[in-house]
Amino acid sequence: MVQCRAGYVPKMSTGERSKRRVKIDRLQREIASLSDQQAAAQRNAAIVGMTVEESENYRQRNYRIKELTAQLSRLDSQGLSISKGARDTQQEAEEFTRHGTEGDQASRFQRTGESAD
Repeated sequence: MVQCRAGYVPKMSTGERSKRRVKIDRLQREIASLSDQQAAAQRNAAIVGMTVEESENYRQRNYRIKELTAQLSRLDSQGLSISKGARDTQQEAEEFTRHGTEGDQASRFQRTGESAD
């Protein structure tokens, strides 16, 4: 569906709403899975640090989470009201991504002996 002038969005058919709901559900599941993987990587890194490969995987998952949350935002702006649960998932993923980036930097400094200054 294309947004029209003045922000008006035509009503969607039941089939269009159903397809969007399926897409939102898929996005939510992928975000949840990636977020779980990120949390596990952070727990592991807190104990033993991260290898270069683990750090790269962490960054790739972080980037993918950002892409998925942007897709959820676009679906919401296109006139499909995202449920409170989906919005909460989106906000949690965005917050996790922000904290994950900070944790990744701290982990790198800890392994290499660099300072953040």
